[in-house]
Amino acid sequence: EIDRSLAQGDLDQAVSLAGAYLRRRKIPLPLWEIKQTDADDGREIRERADLTMAGIVKEYGQAFVGRAAPWFDPPMTTLARLPHLGPLMLTWKSTGDDSYAQVALDIIRDYADHVPIALAKTTNESEWHSNPWHWCFINARTTRLIDASRHLNDFSGFTDRDMVTIASVIVDEVDFGCQFMNLGLHWNGTFAQIKYILYSALFLPDMVGTDRWLTQAIYLWDEFSRAYYYPDGAGIELALVFASSFT
Repeated sequence: EIDRSLAQGDLDQAVSLAGAYLRRRKIPLPLWEIKQTDADDGREIRERADLTMAGIVKEYGQAFVGRAAPWFDPPMTTLARLPHLGPLMLTWKSTGDDSYAQVALDIIRDYADHVPIALAKTTNESEWHSNPWHWCFINARTTRLIDASRHLNDFSGFTDRDMVTIASVIVDEVDFGCQFMNLGLHWNGTFAQIKYILYSALFLPDMVGTDRWLTQAIYLWDEFSRAYYYPDGAGIELALVFASSFT
């Protein structure tokens, strides 16, 4: 039906069909980033959500950014990870106040509109404070976008087009990130990249190209573990990330 709509030049219908399909799928994945834990009483989460509502983002420091985020300016280390999404989603779920979900959705739309993949050059840019496609930003951003989309699926303001937009951003950014995946980054960053690619592939298993993501990520995971984890062990950080990427 999507192909037929595209052949007929009806892009709106094609987007609606694709979005509806993506939203009704059953996803046998536990949430990775945006989840409530038993040990968290919610006070800090609510505080961070309320700061975001006031245009202040708090993670790796704190900065006033307003609602129109300066995506290419400092504090890039804060903004590009989309740290806003978790506190907003969890506070929305705990309070039932739709304004939190709406702001989260506005942030996602703003990112999609103003940070096109066509501007990306590398994931390993040394000037990483001004490069939103640095590997550590893509890693956090894609996982948070995936989890946020699963929460937002219950929000009345979340449209089929929004779902397609999120899926498109994930596909573009993971495809881009895969170009720079190699064993040269023999540290926790390699596992972090492998993890977000695997998570994205499992979130979008039927998208064109995701089988290639799985093949590449599993190959690199296997080679990295052989080269740097066995037989003489590794540092504590690597051991923990290794176990996390496996599970």
